[in-house]
Amino acid sequence: MSMTYHDPSYATYKKLYMNHSDKLICPCTEITANYTLFINITPIYHPICSSAFVKQIWFDQLRLSKNQPINMLDWRLTSQGYFRSLAALCKFANDTVNNDLQEFGTRTIVTTQLLNEILLHSEINNILEEFIHSMKTEFERVNSILRLLFQVNQYYTIANSNGYLRASNQTGDGHIEVR
Repeated sequence: MSMTYHDPSYATYKKLYMNHSDKLICPCTEITANYTLFINITPIYHPICSSAFVKQIWFDQLRLSKNQPINMLDWRLTSQGYFRSLAALCKFANDTVNNDLQEFGTRTIVTTQLLNEILLHSEINNILEEFIHSMKTEFERVNSILRLLFQVNQYYTIANSNGYLRASNQTGDGHIEVR
């Protein structure tokens, strides 16, 4: 006996699959679907990246007034470059994650048959592991570049010195600009 169900609910499909998995045929009406239809990724950044320490208002507070004598031991002079570097790294992380999420949103799964729950979970886990691995690799590459730059240049910072860091990944072509 053969029965046809048009647009069955997920509960109906699951019951049918449990009882007739070897005979159940469920062709898809669409063979491609964006991962974003069933995967929602919400990044969580380190709290420092949303704190006042990486915002212009903090940099303005660190700036010495024009009438104030300059003391090279003043922590505000030496810390400006470090806080700006931190802000640049936070912006880089945000830009990189947003670019990768946009790219991830364009990826699709292709299948002509409805995947069972176990197979779908396995596919999703593989996709997410690949996504996380590629993002980690990208950050490790930047970290290696920065470590090398700091080691070679013996990074230090005081006002108007070599303490300016700018990391950018806005080109989207896989190149990272570090100044």
